Amino acid sequence: MYLPISWIYHNIRYQHRLRGFQGVSDGKPVKQATNHPKTRQKRADSVFTACMSMHASA
Repeated sequence: MYLPISWIYHNIRYQHRLRGFQGVSDGKPVKQATNHPKTRQKRADSVFTACMSMHASA
């Protein structure tokens, strides 16, 4: 399949702009705390609890 260069270039720029606006607020980058140790531990505990309750009910 052949795509014109201008279409590919426009698509790349558009995706980059979308990503850029998601992480910037008032010119300052927004830090996403998805990998924070406390958050990670809470998530692990909730998954473990859900697995144990499913195992106990089976």
